[in-house]
Amino acid sequence: MSLQSEIAQCVSVKTVTIVTPTFEPHYVPNNALENWYRENFLSFLNTCGGFEVSLLLTDFASSAPFKNFLREFAVSEGRRVRLIEGPEQLPSYDAVNKAFREASSELIVYAASDCRTRDDTWLSILASDFDNPSVMAVFPTVTYHGIGSSDQTQPSAFHRKSRVLSFPDYCNLITVALRRDHLAPFGYRLGDRFPDGGAEETLLYQAAAVDCIIKVNFRCNIIHEQPSERYDRTLASHWSRHTLKKQGAEKRAVSRFLPVPSPRIGVALPWVAPLQQGWRTSGIHGFCRAFYVRLRQSILFDLIFLLRSGRYLEHILRFRRANAQFQMFLALPKDARISMVNALFFHD
Repeated sequence: MSLQSEIAQCVSVKTVTIVTPTFEPHYVPNNALENWYRENFLSFLNTCGGFEVSLLLTDFASSAPFKNFLREFAVSEGRRVRLIEGPEQLPSYDAVNKAFREASSELIVYAASDCRTRDDTWLSILASDFDNPSVMAVFPTVTYHGIGSSDQTQPSAFHRKSRVLSFPDYCNLITVALRRDHLAPFGYRLGDRFPDGGAEETLLYQAAAVDCIIKVNFRCNIIHEQPSERYDRTLASHWSRHTLKKQGAEKRAVSRFLPVPSPRIGVALPWVAPLQQGWRTSGIHGFCRAFYVRLRQSILFDLIFLLRSGRYLEHILRFRRANAQFQMFLALPKDARISMVNALFFHD
């Protein structure tokens, strides 16, 4: 499908808000890192297709020098960029939800601060999937840290029909476009029950509760970068490990009522197209990387891991039980589903 056709399909969706949280508590002035952030932010703002795009930056945890950088960037970009900030230390999804509630556009795009688009067609390609009114969210593929069972990690974009996610598959919340109206029953929020993370798992239940679907778009690929020097210097990796430990007990408690989605033994996935794409993108390095990614996504890799760990039978039984629970959830009336998701995956 040509870009012109995709743009023509999505004429009904024209207003878009990009929401990007930032976290740099130990930041000291660094021109190279500031330029890196600036290029990431601008890549999402620059789109073709006649969209009205704005950027909401949200920061409730960074050092004063980094917040000064964000303020200067917002001023330099005028009305299309706004900063939401505060002195309190908020968990990442609480900060994101503040921006979600302030957005009034048709689409909201959550974009992690270490992501960058490849060109200005990215939004036209993602928005084309919202031609179906039952679509709540569309994930692009990413170059790093995607969920294997949903085929989210790819070296670059390639022409393949968008895939509908089904339980218990989900995608990591790196970049995702959401139709704002479908978030109304949840107070225009992503799941915020867990200290850090969990919103991506909750999103599958949010969609099911309002009779919607989630897709992965393979024609849109986002560059996901995580410079090691940034994480070593800011101690962000230590902060992430600390907060992830705290959410385990809450997730186990919630799973007694609704099973938290998790990658399962994968289905058979195509090999040829990703390997060809990797070769075209980066030669032998791209081919080897694509081969490694596809191997990790394969059924064989999952089976070897589970058999070696002695957890194969446990995994199968847990998957069957979780799938039965999910089917019972779908059988509930719509109002009951919405109430259940709000009670289990949100603070209030």
